[in-house]
Amino acid sequence: MIRNFCKQRLISNIKQVATKKSNVVRQNHFSSFVIKNNNNYRTINQQPFLHTNNIIISRNISHHIHKIKTINKNHTCIQKQSLCNNNNNNNNNMIQNITRKNHNRYLTSSSASNTTIKNSSNKNSFSIGRKVFKSIGYFYLALTSIPIGLSCIAGYNYFIKDDERHVRGSLFYSWTGWLCLPLSIPVILAYPYVYLFDTYQRNFMDMIQKTWARTTTKFFFTTNVTGTENIVKLNGKPAVYISNHQSWLDAYALFWIDFVQLKIVLKRELMLIPVVGWALNAIGHIPFNRSNKKSGSNAIKDCMNLLANNTSVFLFPEGTRSKDGKLRKFKIGAFKIAVDGNAPIVPITIHGTRAMMPPGDELSLGTDDIYVKVHEPIYPKQGETANELRDRVRIFYLKTLNEEEEVE
Repeated sequence: MIRNFCKQRLISNIKQVATKKSNVVRQNHFSSFVIKNNNNYRTINQQPFLHTNNIIISRNISHHIHKIKTINKNHTCIQKQSLCNNNNNNNNNMIQNITRKNHNRYLTSSSASNTTIKNSSNKNSFSIGRKVFKSIGYFYLALTSIPIGLSCIAGYNYFIKDDERHVRGSLFYSWTGWLCLPLSIPVILAYPYVYLFDTYQRNFMDMIQKTWARTTTKFFFTTNVTGTENIVKLNGKPAVYISNHQSWLDAYALFWIDFVQLKIVLKRELMLIPVVGWALNAIGHIPFNRSNKKSGSNAIKDCMNLLANNTSVFLFPEGTRSKDGKLRKFKIGAFKIAVDGNAPIVPITIHGTRAMMPPGDELSLGTDDIYVKVHEPIYPKQGETANELRDRVRIFYLKTLNEEEEVE
């Protein structure tokens, strides 16, 4: 574009010089002038001139041509430089596009890797949860072999031995086992909440254990409970409940008593039974090792703590079941708790459990009913020791049991 412009300018200059009638050509490289007039030529300063018929061109024209060439060279250099700049810009744009693409790929790959990591972690946690639930399910499925086995024993006693008592006893424990498996699940799941917000009384756990015991026994015998008005008279105050102990059915009979949440001091071996032991611990019952004196002192401390937090406790003062049906000597623990905690003793008498399921023959079950009576509270006297209170309560039991046996 610049080159064309320069050519056109040069041509126009030449035409102007040619059309003029008298033209003066400026000094050339010989420092002389030429005047053209009526086709006659003359020299000035005796210097040679360039003669033509049409026009005289000086060295100035070559200078214009040289300028045009330099302009063309500069133009080509500018074009080359512009091309180089364009190439550089294109290269930079390509590099930027490549880096953007790589960055986007990196972002997509990193996001994809993050999502894959999250998905893998979710899958891992989900798989771990599935494995835990599967293991628990398999464990519970294995425990169903106990009630199934007891049902098989009941079938054997019915079809082979024709023994009605052992048929009832085997079915009784089979039924209580089937109930224990599903009812233990809410007990274990609710344990953290109950432990944090209802640490001592644990009303929800008490409701579950009473549901379990009452649903078990009502299909086999009737439990008659009297004297619960004596519990109402306490107005919610904690007390130390005690009872005579003649059979395994005594525990089932106690859970028919309303208006009180009992925490039982029981032997530690029961806590070792799978599922049953977990439920007993979650309910808040107190384990006791009879062969360890330190365990006895710890149990007394736990009972004192429960009394201080408005929760009643229960103990069998005989310590174990009576094998001959006679009242055994009382242990000192329950009465020490009552004296130290300034709490009343509430005596409970249970009748009929020994005849229904005697000690040593736990797989047999009779057809009689069970009677439970709650007596009036016995308060420790001022200055009375634990031994004196124990003797006074034992005399009350001997008198009451004899009277009740005579009435029967």
